[in-house]
This record gives sequence, structure tokens and C-alpha cells, in this order.
Amino acid sequence: MPSYLLDTDVISELMAPPTHRRRQKIVAWLRSLGDAPVILSSVSIAEINRGIALLNRQAAATAIRRALDQTLAIYGDAVITPSHADWQTYARLSAVPELRRLCHGKNRKNLPRTGADLFLAIQATALNHAVATCNGDDFALIDRHLPLVSGMVDPSTGAWVREPTGTA
Repeated sequence: MPSYLLDTDVISELMAPPTHRRRQKIVAWLRSLGDAPVILSSVSIAEINRGIALLNRQAAATAIRRALDQTLAIYGDAVITPSHADWQTYARLSAVPELRRLCHGKNRKNLPRTGADLFLAIQATALNHAVATCNGDDFALIDRHLPLVSGMVDPSTGAWVREPTGTA
């Protein structure tokens, strides 16, 4: 049975209003997994909290913080943190020229990049979990340097972006 690590964008979608179409698709996908293990990373939680801290609108920050608390009430026992080995792998991979842009520069929202996707890929690989993401571009790049052997799935469509290879 596959296991899944949710990308920050998936967690953010779960925090959207219940009428949001992509959220509805992701919730349906999660339900379709049955008892398959689903985990979150403290890296994603930190990334969301950073976004909250950068908001200039207090009402929006409060609403997002409340939504995050509700999400953590469901998945709080399934939050993992990077290990020493994960940090060492991050240090090595973040120096790879093709991957540096994931750790430096600006993202699509013009915010500084944190390297979160690289950390999530490292954690998913170490635990033999598939990455569940709605934005596979960065993970496809990472996959060229750190094979995501457990695969990558888009939970908004249920389609595998990278099929699991079954070899770790």
C-alpha cells in the first residue's frame, strides 16, 4: 500500500473554504486512500507559519492560522521533522547548480524561496513515501538528482506524475 507525504500546496488547499473546487478534489482523493498512511512535514508547517507571519492583513492571518490549527487537529500525530541525515542531504543537494534556485531567489508569489520542496523530497525518499503535490515542476527537477522512487501524485486529479518504481 502506498504512503504519502503532503506538499505544502496540498495542505494549503485543505485549508481553503469547503466550496473551493480543488479542495473538494483533494479531500475526495484523500478519502479514496482508505487506510494508506498520510503524513505532513514540519517543514510545510513552518512554511505556512512563515506565510502567516508575512501577511499584512490580521484578519486573513487569523483565518489561516485557524485553518492550520484545524488541519493539525486531524494530522498532528503524523507530522515528521527533518533528521540529521536529511539536513546533510539537503546541504549537498542545495549546492547542486540546477537545484540552487529552489533554495534561493523568489517564488511565483515573489517571496524568498526556502528550499522546502527539496526537504520534502528528501523526507519522502528517506521514508519511501510518494509526494502528493499539485505543483510537480520543482519535484520533477529534484527527481533528476534524487529519484522519487515511491512516485509523485497530483491529488487534485489523482494522476501519478511520476509512477512509483518500487526500487529504493
